[in-house]
Amino acid sequence: MRKQLFATTLLLCCSHAYAQEAVTIPDIMQGHWVTLHHSLDGGAHTDACIVKTSGGALEFRADTHGSEIRTEAEDLSVSDGQKVPVTLVSGSSSTDFAMVALDHSTLRAPLTPSALNAVLNTFGNAQTLTLRITGASDRNISLTGSGIVLNGFRKCMTDNGFAVAKN
Repeated sequence: MRKQLFATTLLLCCSHAYAQEAVTIPDIMQGHWVTLHHSLDGGAHTDACIVKTSGGALEFRADTHGSEIRTEAEDLSVSDGQKVPVTLVSGSSSTDFAMVALDHSTLRAPLTPSALNAVLNTFGNAQTLTLRITGASDRNISLTGSGIVLNGFRKCMTDNGFAVAKN
């Protein structure tokens, strides 16, 4: 009887662990920007902090492995692993990235915490951001509301010990 009770308890514990789902939870929405956090266990723990524009034109992501910038290459045909130069222009500042295609529509580049901090800080000095992807049309992105959302992203990173970028 004891063995059967132990086996039943173990089975229920294991099945409960598998029942928890990965979720992406919005934290702050302001203007064209949203801060989210991703959880593999139904929201019990945060495994990634994300800030992105509505429509997914631009995304910053941080987790225990580091931080990165992502963008959609919507009017560009790319193949997995292809390198694509991308420039962000905000006010009088511009930052170049050597991005790599994750798939046919998503580009990414790793960022050090200091590089992430520098890019996020440039957003406070302008009303719009221009995303220039070599071979594609420029995209203008409104920075309205980005300050509150970016602070939420920084707080998520700090609270979870991810690639911390200080304000």
